[in-house]
Amino acid sequence: SLGHLALHLAHITHEANRMTHDSKAALPAPAPPMLDLHVELFGLAAIASGRRRVSVSLPADSAVGEVAAALARECPELVGEVVSDDRSGFRSSYILNVNGRTFVDGGPLELARGDTLLLFSSQAGG
Repeated sequence: SLGHLALHLAHITHEANRMTHDSKAALPAPAPPMLDLHVELFGLAAIASGRRRVSVSLPADSAVGEVAAALARECPELVGEVVSDDRSGFRSSYILNVNGRTFVDGGPLELARGDTLLLFSSQAGG
């Protein structure tokens, strides 16, 4: 009958809508944008690498460990001296700064295009 067909069609439509909704909910969040940034090196980091500035590509939500790993890829000679042996962060005598304004030691850095990271020895004297 026509009523039975309409009821069946309504059920199919409901199931299709539910499946579409469920598949949207299961989609992963989009990846943060990748940013091309500069890391300025000071002290032993500059001496050991022979460089004052290193270009790295990082996700905008990177934490300090991801900066250390990226720097280790570009300057492997810093591993053990500046970057920890496991490349998960910097040795305790180093500190990272964003744009000369904010010192950071954990959590997402919330980086933006054009940011400059500065890597200092935290034991530098004056």
